[in-house]
Amino acid sequence: MDILSIAIIIFCIMELGNVLILYFMPDSRLGNGVAVFDSWNDVKEDKALNLFSHYIA
Repeated sequence: MDILSIAIIIFCIMELGNVLILYFMPDSRLGNGVAVFDSWNDVKEDKALNLFSHYIA
């Protein structure tokens, strides 16, 4: 197994972790969780925007 194959496997594992974090814990600050954006907390207060943001994210 060459270095490129190892790098691609590591990248795929990292991206799978990001997808799982976004799916199961969208309010998390881990990975690419949407809680790192300040406006995510503001959107939670408005019901219409909250439903839309959960649909988009």
